[in-house]
Amino acid sequence: LIGSLFFFFFFFMLVLSVLAGISLLEYARMIEHLEIKIICFSYVAAGILLCLSFINARENMERLAFLLVLLVIVHVSMEVWTEKGNLKRLVYLLFGYLYAVIPFGMSTFVLRDAHGLYRPEMMLMMFAVIWTNDTCAYLVGMAIGKHKMCPRVSPKKSWEGFAGGMLGALIIAVLISFVFHYYPLMKAIVICLSVAFAGVLGDLV
Repeated sequence: LIGSLFFFFFFFMLVLSVLAGISLLEYARMIEHLEIKIICFSYVAAGILLCLSFINARENMERLAFLLVLLVIVHVSMEVWTEKGNLKRLVYLLFGYLYAVIPFGMSTFVLRDAHGLYRPEMMLMMFAVIWTNDTCAYLVGMAIGKHKMCPRVSPKKSWEGFAGGMLGALIIAVLISFVFHYYPLMKAIVICLSVAFAGVLGDLV
């Protein structure tokens, strides 16, 4: 994943699209226990095409909006004309794109700066913050964690680990500010702490 990030923008988007397809496949399997059957091949293929459509989305939002509307129309039509079609299945189908595909596609907005230049270090920063936050939170939590954050959802997460993860993210922010000079220190700190906090919140929600 990191190699493709610095190799070529379109190659990285292809890798992300494959990951989005795998995520969509896992989502389809996850909701099988709700007796919601999905034709996986066409569903995953549509998800991959949707993710790829985010390439140059900043310059061509109309194309992306058209594809999103087309996907909704196709799924609604299939549910209307199918004997076993129902609203619950339709909602789960569309939510799969929102949950498993669109976040991958929106990476394109992180990979390009305000001038449209490709900045792979922006995504690398996100990866570094998340990995550092998780690692520091785990190590600190295992070492001195006593006060649990949310025992019902994540029994091993502690406030001490949370603080350790945030400290790790803060250190990464300072390093990024020194290595990539176009990132002012305060901007790097805000971005890194926001990403770290969102990562923890995502684990608990």
